[in-house]
Amino acid sequence: MYTEKERAKLLIQAATVVSTYPEIEGIVQVGSGVEGFPDEYSDIDLIFSVFSENQIQPVRKRLDKLFTDALYIREKPLDGGMFLYIFLKNGLEFDVVLLPTEKLQVRSAQWKIITDKTGQVLNRMHDSQLEGIENQTFRNTLLEWEFEIIYALRGILFEIQRENFLYVLSRMEFVRDKLIRLECNYEKKEQHQFKDYRTLDKDFQMRLRATYPHEFARQPMLVCTQKLLQLFLKQHSDNNMWEIDSRILDILKI
Repeated sequence: MYTEKERAKLLIQAATVVSTYPEIEGIVQVGSGVEGFPDEYSDIDLIFSVFSENQIQPVRKRLDKLFTDALYIREKPLDGGMFLYIFLKNGLEFDVVLLPTEKLQVRSAQWKIITDKTGQVLNRMHDSQLEGIENQTFRNTLLEWEFEIIYALRGILFEIQRENFLYVLSRMEFVRDKLIRLECNYEKKEQHQFKDYRTLDKDFQMRLRATYPHEFARQPMLVCTQKLLQLFLKQHSDNNMWEIDSRILDILKI
């Protein structure tokens, strides 16, 4: 894997070359690497903003020439743009977003402008941050998730009785994902693509780990389902949320 210095050097080299492309209006680095890459496994996250949408494909072709040592490049379409996973032979990954400046969106609190030829990239980034805050507010989401979590637990109980254990595991993971995102909200952590679970409350981590069954059998699965419910109720209580409608909990009585 690359050292931090090697990774920083490759970042500078790539940004320097791309900034010379006439289609490019700005380059933005996002993610944890903005403040220094955490470890040797960290990838490089960049946004390349173009002046207009019809310039995305020409830049995409130029990137093939820039990353000639890429082991594999995978495209993912975005609304008005493109996402590229670029895997280099020595293990380093570049995650690149191609978007017109007017469609720039950033949900990360960590970002740094590397190139801004017109000043519009900075303006758009600030506007996007405000939109992101608005979009990430939970509004009625907590009420919706309250039902979704309980309903998922109900389904898990049925599938345990059917001994459909692989499906049970997938639904448990659905519930865990919701609980983690709720915890991020309670702890006021950035939710977009949050990965560093190590920073979450230690008691929450311990309780969440206890929700993984040690074997494919009814009793261990039932115990873990109960622990998932208890963790959700504890989160709810600890954070002074409204009282859960007992009628919702009644649907778990199967």
